[in-house]
Amino acid sequence: MVEQPDEYGPLTFKNPGFGLVALGALVFVAALAVGIPDNLPGIALLFGAIICWTLAVVRRWSRPKSFLWLALGAAVGFLVFAVLHNVFYGLGQMAADRPFLHGLCEVLHVVSFLLAILVAPPVLVVGLVGRLVSGWRQKRSRN
Repeated sequence: MVEQPDEYGPLTFKNPGFGLVALGALVFVAALAVGIPDNLPGIALLFGAIICWTLAVVRRWSRPKSFLWLALGAAVGFLVFAVLHNVFYGLGQMAADRPFLHGLCEVLHVVSFLLAILVAPPVLVVGLVGRLVSGWRQKRSRN
């Protein structure tokens, strides 16, 4: 029979990415509690949650070029989703007499807007800061 220890050690996670995802979820709930619409602290908390989730994905990256590609993708994504937001809004207005198509275009234009305004800027910040930090680390390790 295996004996159970009386005292357990501190709780440790094998995967630090889980902690970042959990932290992002807590910050997201805090943003919802504070209120996001027209509220600067709520928007800042939401950006913090998106940064935590992005860091959970890129936490093992070490090459500056990878972070540069992330920043470039976020910048291009901002432009693409901003244009798609306007395109879907226009298509929705043209399809006002067709309820299903109008509803679909409304959903797509809102999702495009949220991706352009709420996701692309924090991901761009992670990409640029990650590029600077990983470039500095790489330069320091060479010397």
